Amino acid sequence: MRHGARSEAGVVAIVTTLAISTFLLGVAALAVDLGRAYLRQNDLQALADRLALAAAKGLPTIIEPEGAIDQLTTTLTAICTHREESGELCRSRTGIDPQQWTDGDPGNGEVTFFTDSDTDGRVGLADAVSDLSTPSQALRVLLPPTTVEFGLAGALGFEKASIQRSATARIGTPLGSGILPFALTPEEVTSGRFCVQEPETPPVTPLSTAPSTSGRYSATDVPAGTVRLRALSGEGIPVSGATTSFRLTVYSLWQWPSDVRFRWKTPDGTTTPLPSERTGLRTFRVTLPPGQAGSTAQLWATGRLYRDSFTTNVLNLTYAGTPPATDPPPTPGTCESSAPVVQLARQDTGDLATALENNVRSGPQVNLRPHSGTLVGGTLACVGSILSGSTDCLNLGTPSQFSESLRRGLLESGGGRPGRLIGDTGNGVESTNGYQVDATSLFESPHLLDPRYTGGSSQSLRTLLTQGVAAGPANQGWITSAAVRSHRLAVVPVIDPEPLGLGNDYRITSFRYVWIDGDTSGRGLLWRNGRLTGLEGYVVDPGYLPAVTSGSATVGPFLGAGMPKEALLVADLDGARP
Repeated sequence: MRHGARSEAGVVAIVTTLAISTFLLGVAALAVDLGRAYLRQNDLQALADRLALAAAKGLPTIIEPEGAIDQLTTTLTAICTHREESGELCRSRTGIDPQQWTDGDPGNGEVTFFTDSDTDGRVGLADAVSDLSTPSQALRVLLPPTTVEFGLAGALGFEKASIQRSATARIGTPLGSGILPFALTPEEVTSGRFCVQEPETPPVTPLSTAPSTSGRYSATDVPAGTVRLRALSGEGIPVSGATTSFRLTVYSLWQWPSDVRFRWKTPDGTTTPLPSERTGLRTFRVTLPPGQAGSTAQLWATGRLYRDSFTTNVLNLTYAGTPPATDPPPTPGTCESSAPVVQLARQDTGDLATALENNVRSGPQVNLRPHSGTLVGGTLACVGSILSGSTDCLNLGTPSQFSESLRRGLLESGGGRPGRLIGDTGNGVESTNGYQVDATSLFESPHLLDPRYTGGSSQSLRTLLTQGVAAGPANQGWITSAAVRSHRLAVVPVIDPEPLGLGNDYRITSFRYVWIDGDTSGRGLLWRNGRLTGLEGYVVDPGYLPAVTSGSATVGPFLGAGMPKEALLVADLDGARP
């Protein structure tokens, strides 16, 4: 009995050992095959990411030359030619056929395009486009299924695995330090200079005998709640006189001026009324008297807003002609005009001064977009779009604490965010009235200029920007992508000078970059008696930057054709990627 028991125990031990060994070998085989599948899955995901980014560089066009499909096909051809991928996509030419990517069959790979209609940088399945001629801001690349054959794991019933990976990418506009809460008019875009100053109401005083040498009028903003007068033409007045259009901007919703009368003062102190004709709710045609070439006169208006009377700012108007040689030249670096201040909506405060401070520091909390032409109803539609989180129109106004809000937003930290000009973007810092700010210079930091252009010389670029010259194809990329990482670069909306409805809402027509800098010691910051009263800079046409950039500190939604773009991977629409 004992001998038989020992024999059975030995057999059980052998069988158990063989079973455990077989199990361990199976687990090891399965681990090896699953590891191969996992590595293949990572390779496919990297391929999908690469193709999505390549295709996104061709957006917003899809099937045009150099569009998304062309970019994807070119990149995949290069990958297969250099044997960087050996899967189904590269085993036959069908994987590179542009038609297969849009034939609706996910079994051979598919690219789906999406339009970001509210320009918030996010898209969903409902945003997919069916017409490939539709501009698109995002796409999803779905690779064909790839089969991974298992080896030893087949003995355990695991013969193969099918892997299909996808990636989603979008394009966005590199914003530099974000969108500034000011606006440019088309006239200011072509003037080449950006400037915003603290509003002030000048008294009506006798004129200086020194006429302007610019041939343009100069105007000073007035505080919120009053009325601003500006000319619709910036040219000098003909010596024979002229009938010129002027606009009154009312910084108060639902009010428009009545009983408007225009006043004219010549250098000798004589004040006379001028005939005028109302051509709109806030536009007038005024008959200006003849005058001497180079001489200057003042124009302002009075009227009523409901029960309150108002007096506008004073315009200094110059008659066309060459001024005397003894007149002093304009002072370099001074602001001759001011960009309108925009009250952008924010969710964190209802205080206009605090809102301006936060908007200067970090940009608006609403998504701005070019006007699509679909708004109906003027002011009401504009207000509704602001409340919805995106808008293509802006409300103009100036908070009473403009100077302090500007200083805090530019030069102090708040809410966990540094001031817009605080920090070093690779060029050191410099002191301005006791504040340390980014010292980057668009014209003196060599890495910001492509050396292909006149050996990196900045003088011709400075001249072009100062004159407001738009970039041509030959100038694309003169300013390198490094500029979009500087604190001094920002985006400013351009508005239609014609207001919407009865309020102070204006359509956004496009966007421009501005580079905060100047020829004075403040480097674009305007100080008066130790107070920051404004900032100035250059209007930079987007065409001077590369069409496609990378490495931006801030990338917002795509702001329209002509703006540089950056391709970004985003969370996949099917939830396959975190």
